[in-house]
Amino acid sequence: YALDGSTLFAAGYSSQAFATTPTTLGGFSSFDGSSWAPVQQAWTPDMQGLEGHATAAQQWHGALFVAGIFNFVGTGTNFLRSSGVARWDGPGWASVGVGGQHFGLEVWNDSLGASVNGSARVWNGSTWRTVSTNHAGSVVFDDFGNGLAVYQGDLYVLGPQSAAQNYLPLNGIGRWDGNDWEPVGNGIGPSGWASVGTQWGSNLAIGGSFSSASGTPVRSLAYWDGSAYHDLGGGVNNEVYALLASGSDLLVGGEFTEAGVESVHAAARWDGANWHAMGTRARTINRFRSHGGMTYAAGAFLDDNGDVVGGVARWTGMEWQLLGSIS
Repeated sequence: YALDGSTLFAAGYSSQAFATTPTTLGGFSSFDGSSWAPVQQAWTPDMQGLEGHATAAQQWHGALFVAGIFNFVGTGTNFLRSSGVARWDGPGWASVGVGGQHFGLEVWNDSLGASVNGSARVWNGSTWRTVSTNHAGSVVFDDFGNGLAVYQGDLYVLGPQSAAQNYLPLNGIGRWDGNDWEPVGNGIGPSGWASVGTQWGSNLAIGGSFSSASGTPVRSLAYWDGSAYHDLGGGVNNEVYALLASGSDLLVGGEFTEAGVESVHAAARWDGANWHAMGTRARTINRFRSHGGMTYAAGAFLDDNGDVVGGVARWTGMEWQLLGSIS
């Protein structure tokens, strides 16, 4: 999900959002501070939707870009082909997709980067370019690019086991050096995968589902200091989906119940020395965002009735406060 001024946009599977009155949605919706409204409704006469589902959203150059697994968006009267990525500029959708399943979006060097099945691409405002010495090639990795991260100005890809262009093992994480994708240490593994990363101070924090980082025993969480991997607070006991640097702290979200030796509920804060639970309502955290001094999370939470609902919540400092719900 992403924030644009005072409006919050949330993406996911086709669903139904409701604050007070049910509103049929097509996988993408907006929240104005009081209620959810559809940005698109693929199966209604308005035809303003995604016919698949979204996995990521990123604001770039005044527009909102949405990535996922879809081939068409609705324009109000007909479907427009925009495979994998589409641009929402307020009045409507515009086609910018070039095919493939897209799993992450990241701003890098004033371009918009996208992780795709088999490659990483960057958008300069008019065209997509594959991040490869062979710009015409579409297959760069032997596996999915689960996500992208920018660390000390460089672009990192999370997920692939090797680079197809030079047959160099990446073992779950690679760095673009301007000519080739190169391994970052000995990578993640030998089993499991990295799916999310973020710069945290002078380090690159990495999350996913893995038990080793270059031979260092870890639990789904590690950090790279530019020369070596390190355990991060004893890690967590299940998969990590979301990371957010907040000052000197690191917020970690996913589907876990333990951080270090602390009992937590899908979200925890690491202050560099200790873990702190973040409320009791979260059940799954898929994304974090910080905006206007507030922290938001997309995922699944307990509502006031104790039911698990999908949606977006704001962190009050003590607990997660649902902004309506999407379930």
